[in-house]
Amino acid sequence: MPGKELLIGLVAIVFLAAVCLLAQQWGGNAKPNTPAGGPAGHSAPTPEAGSYSCEDCSVIIIAFDAMQSSHVSAYGYPLKTTPNIDNFSGKAVLFERASSPAPWTVPTYISWFTSLYPSEHKVVNKFSFYNSTTQVVANLRNLTPNAVTLAEIMKQNGYATVGFSGDAGASGAYGDSLGFEIYVDTPTGFNGFDRTMPLALNWIRNNTGK
Repeated sequence: MPGKELLIGLVAIVFLAAVCLLAQQWGGNAKPNTPAGGPAGHSAPTPEAGSYSCEDCSVIIIAFDAMQSSHVSAYGYPLKTTPNIDNFSGKAVLFERASSPAPWTVPTYISWFTSLYPSEHKVVNKFSFYNSTTQVVANLRNLTPNAVTLAEIMKQNGYATVGFSGDAGASGAYGDSLGFEIYVDTPTGFNGFDRTMPLALNWIRNNTGK
């Protein structure tokens, strides 16, 4: 359907960009933001609960591994470490009290995509079984067959679903790829935006009508 995309640019993910989507559902912790050093009085309008509506909008999720809010200027860090994020946050809604369901990447990202706690989706480690002779990679579809992902729902509703991952904790092998028409894990290891963003931008350029 024209104008509908779900494009995920992933770099071994932790719970940062995710809070924008989840906190909208949970509510109560959002406020307009003026970034540190930003122009006085510059802020985004405060939306009413349940008032979000954007028919046929594209959705782009960009997530960072191990980027702490304590080192982001928009959250009050005194050094100007994140000028682009600060500029974006000044025109957006900034969530200050979002909580991660787990302390590391693999279970957190599956929780993001399923709205389930780790104890429910059961992808709590990289392996569901491990000993000296046998290793079984943890996989959402095998561990929790009835779980439904965000990408699956969006695909059912006409979105083109595409993801480019830095591998590591966001590997398709764990179930992160479920619901994506295209899901690319860059070569095994911890890879960065230098690998994923060119792929994502190239896809956008070649699919502007989707």
